[in-house]
Amino acid sequence: MNMGRLIKSIGIHEELNHLFCHPPVILPKGMAWERLMRILIPVLLSLLVIAGLFIPARLAGSQMPQVRNGVLNLADWNENGAFAVSGQWEFYWDSLLSDEQIRDSGQTPVIVNAPGRWSHYEIGGVNLPEKGRATYHVKVKGAQTGKVYGVRIKDMRNVYRLYVNGVLIAQNGGFGADKQ
Repeated sequence: MNMGRLIKSIGIHEELNHLFCHPPVILPKGMAWERLMRILIPVLLSLLVIAGLFIPARLAGSQMPQVRNGVLNLADWNENGAFAVSGQWEFYWDSLLSDEQIRDSGQTPVIVNAPGRWSHYEIGGVNLPEKGRATYHVKVKGAQTGKVYGVRIKDMRNVYRLYVNGVLIAQNGGFGADKQ
């Protein structure tokens, strides 16, 4: 063993002996609890404040309407706030269909979680390609007569047409028959 390692090893052993040879410091009876409370109470209060901020937000989010099995039910929603139209949408791959065509075709849709990239969807055991065309469809029930509803589309990168009751209300770009 070389001399440097031996000296270092002896130094470490002396430090450990020094550490374990001295008895632990025992605080007077009330002092330990006071120190613990000075640390514990602010930590607990901080956790309560954080929980108080997040729990109402989570509860509000759970009461927002969600698309379930292709249907968005607004009957129980009395708010005037915005929400994401997300959930289980009907999806028709490689088809650009109108509401009437969907009703008349009798084609069974695939239910997908949207919004999302359709390259993550799997149909017939095969993942869909990044590029293509498809129809997403949602039936809205429970909308109140005379109440004005709005739509805000945040992502404008893709080509789309948005219809409500067969009326085109928004679009971006145009569709082609092939890649060109």
